[in-house]
Amino acid sequence: MNSYDNFNKIILNIKDPNLKFTGLANNSQKQCITLEAIATFGKRPNCIRYGSSDVEYHGYTTNKVFCLSPDPSKPLRINLHKQRAKCLKCGKSFQKESPELVKKYKNISNQVNQRVISE
Repeated sequence: MNSYDNFNKIILNIKDPNLKFTGLANNSQKQCITLEAIATFGKRPNCIRYGSSDVEYHGYTTNKVFCLSPDPSKPLRINLHKQRAKCLKCGKSFQKESPELVKKYKNISNQVNQRVISE
């Protein structure tokens, strides 16, 4: 784990070891700070339908997650690349979730949701 990854995890208060920040994204508009992150399976996953360990890795999906920024003048966006896997027995695809950062099927971080509820 590099110092860049450590810094971002400390700022965003994330402890997930399978989530790695890889750098800043190319953002030509400069309207927001955009980080790149990858969520990978720590060990070979099991099928979510049958529990079979006969799975293959099947690429990545990208979600744009909006977070609280240390600089209020520029919003923070994370391009979260979630690793996908596919069961070879039933054909079901599933992806690595990062519930500490964002809930399933959402693109607004848990921190933003908590701030809105508290205010």
